[in-house]
Amino acid sequence: MTQDDSAAQESKLQPASGQEVGGSATVPVTGPSAAVAGRRAALRDLRRELSDDDLKSPGVQKMLLDELERADSECADLRGFRDRFYDRDKAAAMLEERLKPATAVEILFGVGVGLGGAIVGLAPLFWQDGAKGPICLGIGLVVILGSTVGRIARR
Repeated sequence: MTQDDSAAQESKLQPASGQEVGGSATVPVTGPSAAVAGRRAALRDLRRELSDDDLKSPGVQKMLLDELERADSECADLRGFRDRFYDRDKAAAMLEERLKPATAVEILFGVGVGLGGAIVGLAPLFWQDGAKGPICLGIGLVVILGSTVGRIARR
């Protein structure tokens, strides 16, 4: 840490104006201060601390009221954006929830068709054992048709 940094840290630790320091001594009041962060280049280098005499000036009061009105109108505009964001966020969440069951139905359809096709494919192997072949073919076709009907009914 450099000497400038340590001096800045020490100045931050000093009491604010108007506060008591270790008993009855007080620091003189110079008025409220604001952070030096502005968008207006003409006002950037101005001193931001205002004394009581400055606050009594009608010009300063008008400027402060103008800034307050500007901030209020900007806040009102931003409330509209916030409300529209929440509406769109709700709509997106509802669409995502609607999409989840469709994915599950697609997975079940794929499994049903695959399993049914495998059972139908095994039917010729069991065909020689009498009734097992036609039963296997019937079960495979029922599984395929059931998964297809389930998919169509979901849409």
